[in-house]
Amino acid sequence: MKLADLKNIQTELKERLAREAQQVRLASEVALQAKRDMASSHDLFMRAIGKVTPLEKQLGQSSQKSQKLLSDNFDVTHLLDDSSYRRAGVGVDVTKRLQHGDWRIQSTCDLHDLTVDAARRALASHIEHGLQQGHRCIRVVHGQGFGSKGGAPVLKAKVQSWLVQFEAVTAFVQAKPEQGGAGALVVLIG
Repeated sequence: MKLADLKNIQTELKERLAREAQQVRLASEVALQAKRDMASSHDLFMRAIGKVTPLEKQLGQSSQKSQKLLSDNFDVTHLLDDSSYRRAGVGVDVTKRLQHGDWRIQSTCDLHDLTVDAARRALASHIEHGLQQGHRCIRVVHGQGFGSKGGAPVLKAKVQSWLVQFEAVTAFVQAKPEQGGAGALVVLIG
């Protein structure tokens, strides 16, 4: 092998190394620019949405507030029409459709054998959870009071009263016999 051949090989190697170094620099610059663009997009997004509170904290606080705000002394009888209720501005057709079962019941809250305080907490929690899950129609089983002293329902009137106090409750009706009859309510939320 001649000296000229070695010099040519050396020159080719230097050129190849220079090209590879240039490619590495370009790749680094592209990656750095992409990182800057991503940070810029994130900053722009964060400025656009402003300060936020994580959803878990909001829902937990909302549920606690709901439980505290539910009064046992709220007289609901003037708002009921044959054990059914609809919020102001909601048409009569909504309660009729609810009675006919036009909405599929997506979850059930069974309050049997619970104390009044436990039932209040369970109902508030169930409604909050239903809203989180995007449920529109739930069933609340309050029982008929057969196990109560005197055989009179304890939770029935309280549950109706509590439901009316929830902003998320649009309407409710007494359940069909196969859904619990006088011991349950079908509730429209959302």
